[in-house]
Amino acid sequence: MDEVNQMITDCKNKRLQKIEELMQDVEKLKLEPEAKFNDAYKHSFDELSAKDGLGKTFGQPRRFVQERLRSEMTKCEEAQKGIDLFIE
Repeated sequence: MDEVNQMITDCKNKRLQKIEELMQDVEKLKLEPEAKFNDAYKHSFDELSAKDGLGKTFGQPRRFVQERLRSEMTKCEEAQKGIDLFIE
């Protein structure tokens, strides 16, 4: 009877160990795709921000350049009006 109990206990321990290994594998398999997705998301987000000039990193230079362009365009338009008045 002790031999049977020992066999059952050994089998139980082996199954518990196998279950623990499988749970660890499941955790690894769960984290790997999530990490890949997060990396791809961050890369895509950065590309979009750079392309459209959005966010803190890429938005400020874009706004600065736009403001300078607008002020230069205003100066040119005022100069053009002055030239037009002079020609008339």
